[in-house]
Amino acid sequence: MERIGFGTNMEMEIDMKGNFGNKTIPPLLLLPFIENSFSQCNSNAEQSWINLELRIEDNLFTMKLMNGIDMDKSEQGISSVEIINVKKRLELLYPGNYELKMYTEQEISMTFLKINLGEKFDLRPMVSITFNDHESISGYAIN
Repeated sequence: MERIGFGTNMEMEIDMKGNFGNKTIPPLLLLPFIENSFSQCNSNAEQSWINLELRIEDNLFTMKLMNGIDMDKSEQGISSVEIINVKKRLELLYPGNYELKMYTEQEISMTFLKINLGEKFDLRPMVSITFNDHESISGYAIN
């Protein structure tokens, strides 16, 4: 945050509700949304803020992410390459089992993500590489 230039002017609130003990989502799935929030905040404002709420109810995961935005940046961010890529990942991992809404109003940006975790993503390797000695390694990352 210091590199971005927020210093002590950033207020961040994180609220987690529900039992997260045995629920999983793919690694780094939420990171592009959080990075997008930081990039939209006004580092020159008297008080920049981000509010992140994560919730698990039965097999339903929800994320509500809100942040103040710099009016000069209000038109950018939502169509960033990272957001486009995470939308593709969601479609590959949870086809028909997620809902994503992103919008901005006045000086606020909001991202709402809902995933039905009852339909688990496939943990089988997405990539398999075979070497000359016939050993193979597998990876789980999707880009």
